[in-house]
Amino acid sequence: MMHIGRKEHNRAVEAARTAIELDPSNASGHAALARAYWFGKGMLDEGITELEHTVALAPDSGYAYLQLALLYTLRERYERAEHAANKAVELQQSALSGSEGLQILGAHIRLGYVYYRQHRLDEAIEQFQVGLSFLDSTGHALRDRTLIEAHQKLSAAYHCQGDREGADRHYELAVRGFKDRVGMGVNDGSTTYYIASLHGLRGDAEAAVKYLAKAIELLPALARVRAEIDPDFDPVREEAAFTALMAGTPAATA
Repeated sequence: MMHIGRKEHNRAVEAARTAIELDPSNASGHAALARAYWFGKGMLDEGITELEHTVALAPDSGYAYLQLALLYTLRERYERAEHAANKAVELQQSALSGSEGLQILGAHIRLGYVYYRQHRLDEAIEQFQVGLSFLDSTGHALRDRTLIEAHQKLSAAYHCQGDREGADRHYELAVRGFKDRVGMGVNDGSTTYYIASLHGLRGDAEAAVKYLAKAIELLPALARVRAEIDPDFDPVREEAAFTALMAGTPAATA
């Protein structure tokens, strides 16, 4: 994890592999290798494999199920994604009740995203709203950044439903939350990516490219891989600035 924080992703892979070689049953080693792969290097399939090892060794790993739900969704493996997200919801509730495990955040939002990508919009909105209600009641360290994701995804779902009022309301909340964090000197690649996709879905190519370029600067491999397959960018995908950014040409950052 220290290497990932320093963007030393190859070293993170080497360190995790060494830990696994020393102890193949080391669930934490597999989880660390998974994160180095998917989050650090944008290697989604390799990340999935290591997360599958993690949950086989540690069935109460809510964090691993949370990330499996995302990666399966990105790979359009929706049946597995829904199962993983439901497991994350179950484990989130168990941790909240104090019965077992470490508290995780965002399980309902992950489940909602599984539904969103399948255009099951009513179910998606229901899960996003449940996730938002949970966030409003927690003091978790990741609350503020997860609130931005929840509002971004609600805005996207309402947009796809044709509910302009709902889409605009959550758009404003997502953007306001993001600007507040940036104003405090906090700027992470994941949250910046969400704002980029929010603008992309609304067809605002200039803003989408601006924020996606920053997300790629902060998360070079993952942000680019996600943007290549994320349908929220389809409305701006053929715009010259977007294609230049994805191609990595100088015009992308001009």
